[in-house]
Amino acid sequence: MDTIQLHKPAASATEREEHPDFDLSSPLAYKGYNTAVTASYFEQHRSEKDVKPVSDRSYSEYIGSRIAQAISARRWKRSKLSGMLEINVDTLSRMISGQERLNVDLCCKAMRLMDLDPQLLLSDETIVGTWTGIPAVDVMIQDLCTDSSQSGVEALGRYVTQDYLCCSHLYAKDVLSDRENLGMKGNGVKSWIDSLHSNNKKQIVTVYDKAHHGHTLLGINYDTERRLNLQHSEETHFSPMILQAIIIGENEIFICSKVKRIEIRSGAVLNEFVKKTLFRLEDAFQSVIGGSDVRINRQTWFV
Repeated sequence: MDTIQLHKPAASATEREEHPDFDLSSPLAYKGYNTAVTASYFEQHRSEKDVKPVSDRSYSEYIGSRIAQAISARRWKRSKLSGMLEINVDTLSRMISGQERLNVDLCCKAMRLMDLDPQLLLSDETIVGTWTGIPAVDVMIQDLCTDSSQSGVEALGRYVTQDYLCCSHLYAKDVLSDRENLGMKGNGVKSWIDSLHSNNKKQIVTVYDKAHHGHTLLGINYDTERRLNLQHSEETHFSPMILQAIIIGENEIFICSKVKRIEIRSGAVLNEFVKKTLFRLEDAFQSVIGGSDVRINRQTWFV
């Protein structure tokens, strides 16, 4: 006999008192109750949310966008979710785009299949992926890799330590193709460093030098990193999407992301590139699990 997986094991005394008209005597009946209560919640919050008239299409589009975020956070394919919902991929795509008539029960079922609270469908709370399985680290990754800003590093400022360094081999090069690969004009990344005022140049740290380590690696502090990114964003902003996130050793995370460079005025995507980053945390993952703050003291990146 198949086992029915329930959102909750049984109805509470409070639920029985508040909803006397529901038959809560069996697991199957309780499952129906749970769906009905969720639907009631949706309708209640829909009327509260829509103080100004909002079309059904707009409402459906918002719900659809939340399902899309959940799919991305769980790193599922649409075909996987549609199969579990027993609908075809085209139907799911129409749900996500808001073209399909809103089916509250199906939307709730989709969220539960992805092990998420259906109430997130009406929330503006970030739907966090399970990249590492460590909640605090996953929240950080979500913040850093969904940061659509002109500098591309605004969210990073909340996590860096006082001695944080952003490092790249590109800081030691002056190759035209470096910026051409990013769809930008001008000289290579080292020219950014060379253009700094003398006070800012003092912030540049030699992490590795060629004589002792076989290659050169320079690092800059967060303020310099942000300033350079803003200076050369050229009326665009950077919008990243996580492709892969892997824990390495005791306190390092490797993240591969696809970054879109978008023109602010028109919203046009000017180019895309893949960025690979290694973040080193101040504390070990075990300490973070124990309650330590997630702090980054080194970023090494390359494209």
